[in-house]
Amino acid sequence: MSDTSIGGEGKHLAFGDVLKSCTRRGFTLVELLVVIAVIAILASLLLPALSQAKEKGKSVRCISNLRQLGLAATLYADDHEDALPWQQKNHWVTPANVVGVLNYTDPAAPNFRTNVYWQLTEYVQRSDGFWHCPSAPVDTVVTVSGDDSPLIGYMGNMFALGVTDSPLVAMRPDILPKRLGAMLDPSRAKLFTDVGLNWQAVWVCAAYEHPSFPTPVIPVPVHRKSLNAVMADGHTEQMGPNEFHRPGGAGTSYQVDPRLNWWREGAMPELP
Repeated sequence: MSDTSIGGEGKHLAFGDVLKSCTRRGFTLVELLVVIAVIAILASLLLPALSQAKEKGKSVRCISNLRQLGLAATLYADDHEDALPWQQKNHWVTPANVVGVLNYTDPAAPNFRTNVYWQLTEYVQRSDGFWHCPSAPVDTVVTVSGDDSPLIGYMGNMFALGVTDSPLVAMRPDILPKRLGAMLDPSRAKLFTDVGLNWQAVWVCAAYEHPSFPTPVIPVPVHRKSLNAVMADGHTEQMGPNEFHRPGGAGTSYQVDPRLNWWREGAMPELP
């Protein structure tokens, strides 16, 4: 090895001397800048892919949560003569309800109202990690500091799950509690959907706006412009913008379209 040489134009250098020379020389400023530029380009290419993969994972977890909620509703129906879970008196049960502070976690409390969350806790977890969508932010307007009520980020469809007493007088016959077997098309009847925010609340209704509510209740497609939902037959769907924004869709409030046929679909006869 010591006799090995590199020849060129009459010059002869031992191979070991060449290595030592390269080691002593180190990187020049230009070479360092080139390396930094290459790393920056690679990072710019990889970060969007990593972000998409992270969001995909959140959406998969959300769909898993909704699938478990659908299964829990089916188990509840099996144990209650085919009746689906329902909400007592109030669509919105929360410690921050501006029309009356309500409790949804302690049946012994005087302001407790029977609610879908409480009815399903026998079949699913009570932790925040299960009940709220991992892609949705917390809406601090409808949470109470120091209250340990779980965050809930899924909306129950009032045309499927039902409310026993509602200020929507004209719609009361359509939104009373129902039985699973009464669904017109279980594969299209929505039980729960994303609401787009995580609240310290339970909401069983549909897209709705009212001056009393700090935040209009209109579902937000938080999964890259898509909305997750679970149907009465237990299967889940991720609905894209075309489905979400169609006339009478999830983002259309009761005041804009009182038919709310997107929510009635599969559960109740649709209105003309």
